Amino acid sequence: MRGSLGWLSVAAVVAACDGSLVPHDGRAVLRAQAVTAGGNHSCALVAGGQVECWGQNSQDQLGDGGGEELAVTPVAVQNHGVVTAISAGATHTCALLVGGGVECWGSGVDGQLGRGLDQPAAVPAAVALGQPAITVGAGFTHTCAVLRDGTAACWGANGAGQLGDGTTEPSLVPVAVAGLTGAVAIAAGGSLTCALRADGTVQCWGQFSRAPDAPGGPTDAVEVSVGAAHACALVRSGAILCWGADNAGQLGDGGTTSAESPFEAVSAGAIGVAVGGSYSCAIDASGGVRCWGLTVNGQLGHLGVVAVPSPTAVGDLTGAISVAAGPMHACAIVAGGVVRCWGTNIYGELGDGQLYDEEPTPVTVLH
Repeated sequence: MRGSLGWLSVAAVVAACDGSLVPHDGRAVLRAQAVTAGGNHSCALVAGGQVECWGQNSQDQLGDGGGEELAVTPVAVQNHGVVTAISAGATHTCALLVGGGVECWGSGVDGQLGRGLDQPAAVPAAVALGQPAITVGAGFTHTCAVLRDGTAACWGANGAGQLGDGTTEPSLVPVAVAGLTGAVAIAAGGSLTCALRADGTVQCWGQFSRAPDAPGGPTDAVEVSVGAAHACALVRSGAILCWGADNAGQLGDGGTTSAESPFEAVSAGAIGVAVGGSYSCAIDASGGVRCWGLTVNGQLGHLGVVAVPSPTAVGDLTGAISVAAGPMHACAIVAGGVVRCWGTNIYGELGDGQLYDEEPTPVTVLH
């Protein structure tokens, strides 16, 4: 609900006769090509390979050169190359550049920036990978990239073996993931990392790392996403399989019992998946979004109970093209590149110019 942190009663946008969103308070609607949700911040890839971020900035995770402690609407990330993909962690953000370079900014205390230092970076800093990357995934306090040859490298925290190098020692610089080949995508979470291979199989390391090898594991996956300690994969049929921790119903099996064997949370019709801290979301071909798991901050699109162990619709959200989930908030891109976010908003991570405790109804991100 809108709380005590200064909700302003004037709406930022109104619906036009054709259903489009029209600003009426001097702000423009943000148009994006991709969006990512971090710990208490969000970022969007916009036209021309530029990046804009909003929300908490105490660890320089907005990349604006060290501005205010928070931003309630997007600010431009400074001094970066032409970006093709973005991924946000708890207090850091990373970008994939044209040509395969990777840059990261924000907190570096666990080495998650990959630049050999444990200091923050207020603007993007290059990661030395040795060869071009094809994708990057920022976890809570670690980061991984798939390289052009199908191998992967990770850096940062490693207490559960989430770097995949066979140790539990953190690393300030990229280390090779042992035994991984044929990777095409990677997803990093709290203490778990998963890679999608070209053959549709999934390989994971860290907490619950044996799950994809258990009976019923994905063999024709097209997308994988990772949360604090659970993961979900979208398979070619449109089903979504989830495994790992289930304390808040984030596996979508109607209960709260952790499982190494993947459970079919969505049986068919999904075209995308996004996993947050202790919840999961699916996007379907009609543009609807359904979420399940922990809901105390409105991240499932509604309030009233602590956990919802089965997929439920996010209200007032149609035409979704993609969805991104952070620990306590989520964002979706809808028709026209408009970004809409919901969940906790105490640092402005919903980007609509307001501050409040939580907002279960999606709001529109504005400049």
